[in-house]
Amino acid sequence: MIIATHGHMYPNPPSLFSVKNTFIQAAMLLGNIVMAFNNNEERIKIAKEIIVKSYPLHFSSEFFKWLRSFKDDEGNKLPDEKINELGNVLVEKITSDISNDFSLITTNFRASLTLWNMFGERNQAKETIGEIIKSTPGLALVLMKQYLPSAWGSDGIQVESSLEKNTYDSLVSDIEVNDLIEAIHKIYPNLPEDDEYPEFINCTHEEQIVRQFLWLHRKANNQEVD
Repeated sequence: MIIATHGHMYPNPPSLFSVKNTFIQAAMLLGNIVMAFNNNEERIKIAKEIIVKSYPLHFSSEFFKWLRSFKDDEGNKLPDEKINELGNVLVEKITSDISNDFSLITTNFRASLTLWNMFGERNQAKETIGEIIKSTPGLALVLMKQYLPSAWGSDGIQVESSLEKNTYDSLVSDIEVNDLIEAIHKIYPNLPEDDEYPEFINCTHEEQIVRQFLWLHRKANNQEVD
């Protein structure tokens, strides 16, 4: 359990090969330990304890994300009903933690939010996050940036990435699109309506990604109408 409670100590820098970083390796190690137990009852018991006691929150989510795909020595994954059982435990942790400190959504919250949407009650995550960003619109941008992919220059140095279609789809899957748009317009009340995808434009990176988001949203709506 020492590994689980010290997630904050494991380096988790963005990298070209993120599976090699210590944070992810620690979560994978816990998954392997769980699957080494002899039966599913023992596995679920220790997995629940790891989820509840892991710190910080995103380490719980990282552990659960890997555990879902791991197999035992006979090649069997945990059955769906057991995964759902563990997912419910994770959702209880997420809702409890952010009710005590909603600033937790400002860093490394994407995986937790995606899993919350998958295993929580219908629209529970979207409604909760919607209320938070309505009261603090700037958090919408903080969340949006967490969905951006890591991008690297030819010299191996990390560069700012654009918000493209796959990122837009992931965002609106996890967060109510109208809540995001409302927050954007509160922060940027006079944005131009771009005719072309806004790339290489003279503005801050934050303004660029929200204009890209709005452009993609208009395009998606136009395709639905067509």
